[in-house]
Amino acid sequence: MTLIKSLSIFALLIGTLAFSEFIRPVPNAIDNPHMPNLESVIPVSAGGWQSVNKDYAQIVDTKMEKSLDAIYSQTLTRVYVDHQQHQVILSLAYGPNQTEPLRVHKPEVCYPAQGFNIESNEVGQLKVGDQTIPVKFLKGVSSDQIEFVTYWIVVGGVAVATDLDFKLQQFKFSLKGKIPDGLLFRVSSHGQNAKAEYQKQKDFVNDLMKAVDSGTRNFLLGEVIH
Repeated sequence: MTLIKSLSIFALLIGTLAFSEFIRPVPNAIDNPHMPNLESVIPVSAGGWQSVNKDYAQIVDTKMEKSLDAIYSQTLTRVYVDHQQHQVILSLAYGPNQTEPLRVHKPEVCYPAQGFNIESNEVGQLKVGDQTIPVKFLKGVSSDQIEFVTYWIVVGGVAVATDLDFKLQQFKFSLKGKIPDGLLFRVSSHGQNAKAEYQKQKDFVNDLMKAVDSGTRNFLLGEVIH
């Protein structure tokens, strides 16, 4: 290796180190002060849906409870039922610092840990009022039930559905020396017909967004990357 080439590589390494120190992220100062209380801002009734007292599996395996305390500052899980006794499970999880070790758990990772086999995992869109957001549609199958899932993640105030968009948001914040916060919004239901279950979930999400104030709606839906 020539001296010039060696010096060039050394300079590149020093430059990379200096740049990484310059953009070293720090917690986003707006995370905690403006974070709404999920229990308070999410209504127990929305449209024709009513929250009912019913046990349901947590958003992740309970064996991970200790690690979850470091990831999430708030979680909320409720079962809603309409007049036809259709059920939808709403699960929310908020984490103030979306670094890789502390980022929100994606359902396609959590569900297999709870005994589900992910048979379908597709990126799509969900029309919510006049806003279209990117979402993931999952089909999980266990030994005794089939669960359909619609979810998205709001990271740094922007709705994303793919890892690439998630990492792009992380990178944008790192350039400002900050770490984005993140909210996982998940709705799921049990059934046999995928089209019917996803439509039911869409109806629920739209009813829920009509029942919350504009600030909560913006927090739950985020902006959309164009």
